[in-house]
Amino acid sequence: MSQYDLIEDYAVIDSERWAADLDERLAAFEQVRQELKACQAIGDVDNGLVAVRVDGDAEIQEIRIDLEAMEQGDPMLLEDLLMEAIGKAYSKIGEIVEAKSVELRSVGAVEESTTDFR
Repeated sequence: MSQYDLIEDYAVIDSERWAADLDERLAAFEQVRQELKACQAIGDVDNGLVAVRVDGDAEIQEIRIDLEAMEQGDPMLLEDLLMEAIGKAYSKIGEIVEAKSVELRSVGAVEESTTDFR
């Protein structure tokens, strides 16, 4: 019996197989979710003058500002460097998330997403 069989014009679902399929998809989703949570990406500018580290949940975990950047005395430049580093970090983690989403779609665990962390 396939997952869906037609009997007298009615669809009959093999509930045990359907439940097993669901369990398999949920397990795949949870595994990738845990892998994503452990992922990190760093965006840096001007050879590490400013660097930002984000995790797989797209949360900023660390901001590093080299003393040289602070000594330049230009707060607007520092703000621009910081925004650029944040953008790069989010872009990198977005690429990782997209790659993992493709992996999940391949096992049918999720539908295509429009999430964009940039």
